[in-house]
Amino acid sequence: MALIVSIAVLFAVIFFGLVAAAAGHRLLRILGLEFTSDTEHLLCSVALGVICIQVFLFFAQLSSHIRIGVATVLGLAVLLGLRASHLCSERLRAFRFRLFGDQILKKSLSCSRRWY
Repeated sequence: MALIVSIAVLFAVIFFGLVAAAAGHRLLRILGLEFTSDTEHLLCSVALGVICIQVFLFFAQLSSHIRIGVATVLGLAVLLGLRASHLCSERLRAFRFRLFGDQILKKSLSCSRRWY
């Protein structure tokens, strides 16, 4: 049972990270900022997305309807993030390939040499 809860929490954190990255990517595009490296762009977009979500949650806390405000902020973050999530996933896929791609290719080539 604890493993199922841990996996659910892991997926929730991954979903929040993707939504924050996508919302931050959307805000970076609105501001006209573009980074040359995918790593820098992902890091800045996640940071900007999380900061914006926290600021809006602070403003929702000031209202007397906290539950409605939190649901509204998270709903807007998801709506902003859904349209830009494919762009962030492409940048993440390119970063992951640069990080692990060469090693996987070298390992597969070294395994194929053993059979010959």
